[in-house]
Amino acid sequence: YAMRWLERIQHTRKPSTHDDYRKLLKRSIFPSLKGLTVQEVTRERVKVLASECLGKGQSPKTVQNTVRCLSSLLSHAMEDGLLQSNPAAKPGKFLPKISKRRAINPLTREEVAMLIGAARSQAHPQYVLLLCAVRSGLRQGELVALEWGDLNFAGRFIEVRRSHTHGKTTTPKMERAAESICP
Repeated sequence: YAMRWLERIQHTRKPSTHDDYRKLLKRSIFPSLKGLTVQEVTRERVKVLASECLGKGQSPKTVQNTVRCLSSLLSHAMEDGLLQSNPAAKPGKFLPKISKRRAINPLTREEVAMLIGAARSQAHPQYVLLLCAVRSGLRQGELVALEWGDLNFAGRFIEVRRSHTHGKTTTPKMERAAESICP
């Protein structure tokens, strides 16, 4: 069922998300739930899966993503009439709390000046890209996917319309076009 589900959702997910689901299934879900039908997956079995993943040293965020992948699969099984309820729904009740804020350690002004100065003085081919990155805060994939039409010189902003990840151009992470001031 999982492989059919993965095939079915291929055109409704970003390629990177679909690839992540495939990896999560292969690395964690299949080994833990091997031999079980979707009807045999219980809430207790989902908790064991989460515990096994944490025991292997996976981060709480990775375990959360694994359980959410399984939950999506089981939601489809419910829609297909194979389950009455989703045993992987609301995993926050048994997963460790994940801090929403990660420590950010940005470059200092001096470090940025050194980086840009070195790139400029060595005529590094990525100088302009680095300059745009430090001034705009764009993600790497967003920088790579920029096109001339995304730049508004009069308004002094960049419209982020796409991102490049896993060898493919797709929508930006925020799903909506965002503007980034680039002084």
